[in-house]
Amino acid sequence: MQRALALFGALFLSVFPASGLTARGFIAAGLAASVHPANAVSPTQDPSQDQKAFEQWLHDYSSGKIQLRLNRGGSDAGALQKMRLVFRTLAQGDDLAAAKALWQAAVVELPQDMDKHKKLQSRVGLVRDEAKRLIASIADAAVDDWLLKIALRRGKSSSKHGDLAKMSALEILGMRAPKGMAEKLLGKINTLPVPERSAAILALDRSQSAEAIPLLIKLLKERAVEVRLAAVSSLCGILSFYSDETKKGADKNEVNLEWTPVVLESLKKLLLREKSWQIRSAIIDGLVRLKNHLAIPVLIEGYKAEAKLGKRKNVFLMENFHDGLVGLTGVD
Repeated sequence: MQRALALFGALFLSVFPASGLTARGFIAAGLAASVHPANAVSPTQDPSQDQKAFEQWLHDYSSGKIQLRLNRGGSDAGALQKMRLVFRTLAQGDDLAAAKALWQAAVVELPQDMDKHKKLQSRVGLVRDEAKRLIASIADAAVDDWLLKIALRRGKSSSKHGDLAKMSALEILGMRAPKGMAEKLLGKINTLPVPERSAAILALDRSQSAEAIPLLIKLLKERAVEVRLAAVSSLCGILSFYSDETKKGADKNEVNLEWTPVVLESLKKLLLREKSWQIRSAIIDGLVRLKNHLAIPVLIEGYKAEAKLGKRKNVFLMENFHDGLVGLTGVD
């Protein structure tokens, strides 16, 4: 399963442009299966000093004084360690105030006139990811409402890749998967631009919200590749909580009995007609993720259809089909 998630991550990155939304955050959440609390560190006696230390670090970083990659290549271990210590110490506040402070790093942007080499050395994606991961670990429930307000606020995207703040808020919500989030997102998804819509769909992945399944099935027909890919991921993520036959009682679960056949039929139709190999591969991984015997015939049919393409068949997908069938049947 880790191989499948890692594979999906690579596919995700090939479809979604480098922007505020990073696949790394969602992949990390999938591999960990739950958000881990911030690594234990010892905060100072005066929380204001932790805040000041963080603000000073962020100021120095934003001005180009701190670089996380060495000139000769590779990471600067000392600089990375200091960043993580400053961030994690602040996160020990474990409340909305700490989340709002860390948010500055989650959406940090480097000056446009900064030298391109310096920007590469700064590794802004790593800084944002660390801040988002720590915000996701904060226990204060007030963080959820605050993030939802950011994610669903009105206004046009700041770029074709989506609004950095909205995308970041949705990514963190996906890692936190708070109760009630799905219901609030469902009514807004179709009103969002494609980048934010994809991020909102992905945020549902770990929500366990069966109410989202009908909408996600409809979204499999969306024209935008990013939306279809996100819908496949979250549809299988939600359903896997109910369809997993390695769990006791799956054969009596109402959501499994009602929706697994319907979802599998929808995924089969998409698998057989879809031109994007990234989406076909995501469907394969999603079918394996369901851990249900009903997914086996769909994989077999997809394998046969791919094989019939002859010289046009995707060898990578053929291997993926094979590995998926082995994973579900235990037979090589």
